[in-house]
Amino acid sequence: MKSDLELMQKVQRIAGHIRHLMPRGAAVDVEDLVQDGMVGMLDAKRLYDRQKSDNFLGFADLRISGAIRDGLRSQDWCGRSARARIKYIWTKTIQLTQELGRTPTSDETAAAANLTLDAVYEAQTMAHRANLVSLSSPIADVECGATIGDAVVDEHSVDAFEIVVQEEHKRLLRDAFRKLNAKERQAMCLYYLDPNEYKLDEVAQFMGLGVSRVSQICTGARKKLETELRKHQEFASCSPLTSGQRNTKRVKPRPRVDRSTKPTTTASSAALPAVGNWFGPTSAV
Repeated sequence: MKSDLELMQKVQRIAGHIRHLMPRGAAVDVEDLVQDGMVGMLDAKRLYDRQKSDNFLGFADLRISGAIRDGLRSQDWCGRSARARIKYIWTKTIQLTQELGRTPTSDETAAAANLTLDAVYEAQTMAHRANLVSLSSPIADVECGATIGDAVVDEHSVDAFEIVVQEEHKRLLRDAFRKLNAKERQAMCLYYLDPNEYKLDEVAQFMGLGVSRVSQICTGARKKLETELRKHQEFASCSPLTSGQRNTKRVKPRPRVDRSTKPTTTASSAALPAVGNWFGPTSAV
């Protein structure tokens, strides 16, 4: 039996040969093939029987190449039958290319393969999907070292420009909120911004006013905010918020808290912690 070093070299040669037979753009690492080949080599050493055969290298070749191919099949989402059809159509395409001296059309390929045109299109589409590409692969014809992953757009990432615009809108809203009087700030904070989602009658009870009066205060505060914000170009074309939209904005599935204790919210800056990220620290207002 050969030494372990010689067997390792054999595994590397077989893995390199199989990788060479694969498409150039296939996202398969030779090291992964070597690892699968090592499993086959260990099986060969364990299962080899001198009484049945005295050719250990031939037996090891079969076990190593079989283990590598099994590893490739386990990672391939495309079935063996689909792979066989893709290979068959590819072979016919190569033959027609040599005969015609040009790339054959899909109709010519379908006729040569004795398949329908839809079957050829389906196989071609599957062949494109089956060729997986690593995101760490470098982009062709680019010398800056960029990879394919660098060119993929993350749909869930926040655009830097949008962040800047949002921060500017927050600043403008803070400035407009500072121009409200004490009762308007208190009513707006309790009714719209407090995480407890107080109802209008609760806000009226906390402020010691009637429900209709609190409603008038909130309406006046909204108009003041809209007027102040429309002085800026980015808010000039915005349509006024309807009452139905305002109610929709306030509907949030938050748990109600105990109302037995009256909030200590005042009309001053102490009411602003509930505003959260929009108005920042209480000292800002």
